[in-house]
Amino acid sequence: DGVKQKEKSNAKLKLKPGKHKVRFSKTGYDPKEIELSFNAGTTPEVKPIQLEPSAILVDFQTIPPEASIEIDGVKQKEKSNAKLKLKPGKHKIRFNKKGYDEQEIQLTLNIGETAEVKPVKLVASPIAVELQTIPTEASIEIDGVKQKEQSNAKLNLKPGKYKIRFSKQGFEPKEIQLALNVGDSPNVEPIKLIPITGSLRAVLVAVRQGSDQIPPVAFAESDLSAVARALTLGELEQKNLTLLTSQRGAQKEELNPTRKRIRDLIKQNAESAQKRDTLLVMLSGQIIQKKNENDCQFLPVGADLNRPESLLSMQSLIDELKKSKAENLILILDHGRSPGVERKNPEGFILPDLKKLSLPENLLLLSSSTQGTRHISPTEPHSLFALSMLRALRGKADANNDARLSVAEIVKSVTDDTSESVKKLSNALQIPLVQGEPSEKLTLSRVSATLKELAPILDLSDQDLKKKSNELLPKVDLLIKNNPKVIEGYVVRAKLRFFGEKYAEVIEDCETILKLNATFAQAHEFRGDALHEQKKYDEAIDAYGEAIKLNPDQSSLYTSRATSFQRRQKLPDMDNAANDLRKAIDLSIKPDALLYLRLARLSFIRNDNETAKKICTEGLAKVKDASLFILRGFMNLRLNDVESAKEDMEAGVKLDGRRDDGYYALGRILEARKEHKTALENYKKAIEIDKTNWRYFAGLGRC
Repeated sequence: DGVKQKEKSNAKLKLKPGKHKVRFSKTGYDPKEIELSFNAGTTPEVKPIQLEPSAILVDFQTIPPEASIEIDGVKQKEKSNAKLKLKPGKHKIRFNKKGYDEQEIQLTLNIGETAEVKPVKLVASPIAVELQTIPTEASIEIDGVKQKEQSNAKLNLKPGKYKIRFSKQGFEPKEIQLALNVGDSPNVEPIKLIPITGSLRAVLVAVRQGSDQIPPVAFAESDLSAVARALTLGELEQKNLTLLTSQRGAQKEELNPTRKRIRDLIKQNAESAQKRDTLLVMLSGQIIQKKNENDCQFLPVGADLNRPESLLSMQSLIDELKKSKAENLILILDHGRSPGVERKNPEGFILPDLKKLSLPENLLLLSSSTQGTRHISPTEPHSLFALSMLRALRGKADANNDARLSVAEIVKSVTDDTSESVKKLSNALQIPLVQGEPSEKLTLSRVSATLKELAPILDLSDQDLKKKSNELLPKVDLLIKNNPKVIEGYVVRAKLRFFGEKYAEVIEDCETILKLNATFAQAHEFRGDALHEQKKYDEAIDAYGEAIKLNPDQSSLYTSRATSFQRRQKLPDMDNAANDLRKAIDLSIKPDALLYLRLARLSFIRNDNETAKKICTEGLAKVKDASLFILRGFMNLRLNDVESAKEDMEAGVKLDGRRDDGYYALGRILEARKEHKTALENYKKAIEIDKTNWRYFAGLGRC
């Protein structure tokens, strides 16, 4: 009845008759309460009370947590980490978690004791990984340990990061990184092993103008010189490369691309190539075809369309390649005429149809165009086809980022990039021709780490380079330090230094480039730019002259030299400047109003009004420009053609409403005609634009 007795069970106690509540308690057992009722004079019989052991609170912890718990075969609703009550005794505890091995522990709980269970560390389950290669039966090495299994095989690997290397005789080894997380079901793509090829042999021939009977192929020589550099950086051995150009031929006769030398060189390489070798021939120059013939003719140095024996038959060249043991033959042709160039062919000749050539099965033909049109970059001394080839070799073609450039990757990159660049530049078509099957297995080149880092910088516009010059210069310095023979590094740095007005350092970079390659025209150009900024006009003119000798098709070189002539101001310099500006106009890819304007002004300042007017008219026929209209208007005023002057001024201010000189000239013309109201309006417009010119206010006052 709530009163604790001094006796413990089992004991005899004297109780008064009546009803009693009797409670039993013992450490480690659940308390038990009974009701006892007896009358006076009776002897109660009380059965022994069975005490039940108390449940013990057990803290179940796992590493990691959230494992399911099963006790004596019964799954619990709780997951680790959790506290559960268990009766004393022996228990089997199982822990399960996805991605981990099942863990079982035996637990004995004694009555009245406190349970202490250590955290159970779960062991990650091995993950079944299927490693496949094409072809199969490649040996497998995991973290440097060779496995007994060969591909294709399923291996059980613990979660973690692995370097897995596959190797097979006759194929290049391939290494992949594999990261396995607990519980993953990985799907590893089959690894394509690349057959080991022999050496790459390359014959590159550039002839800007083999014959003056058809237009030259602009930048042919700078194109192939740049491709040659990119190939050697991509692991082409220098001893396996021959580059013939007219420029190099001027220095060494054995490098002059004559018909005989080209034929002999290709024959020599075809004969010495081994079975697994790849023989690459790239020609940049004029190609033409006689009517009613399937063969096409490449024009070497000294070609004469009237002497068939001076031309190089493309079919005979292909037949020579066909005799080679080399399994892989590649012929790349960059040819055609720039847009705007006279397309009339010499009598008896037509534009080449390369599809009519007979090709062996193992030869891949890649030609710059199917339409005979060859577009030029407006900013680089290269054709867009060659520039696309350079971008491909610098890493743009590396679609799977494995630093290996397969023939298929390069061909796709070049064809896509050429077409896209031409469309973006002029909304025109230039679709390269591909005949034969570009191999995905054949490695033509590898991505130079230095060129890959330089590639995005080389693709920046001059405007962007100028903005980022301080940010990029330290990076380029480091690239040059690590690879001091990569010309492109010095080219980029020279530009960056120019934008930073470090003209002496620009000249140093240019001199380094010329030591590495004496025929690199851009080095002379950048040197000329730096010398011009230093006001050393004589030297600048000489530097531009050297660049023009090497790249006679580059419009900007003539423009720059014309500027230096004008700044020098010696007696014949205005004539020299005019000649250079005329040449720049003729070479410009798109009509440039500024060139016409500069040329017209040279005549204007010498009071040659008729010539100045004629130049403006020539320019306006190609491009409508406010400055050309207004300058021609002034020429008409000088020539007393007032009505034409008025029309030109009106056209000029209509195109550019900020031309105060045009409004002022209109005001003078109208004032002379006594049309004071209209003249007044034009003077007011001129004053709105320029409030500092007293002549405008004077005209206003007169009206």
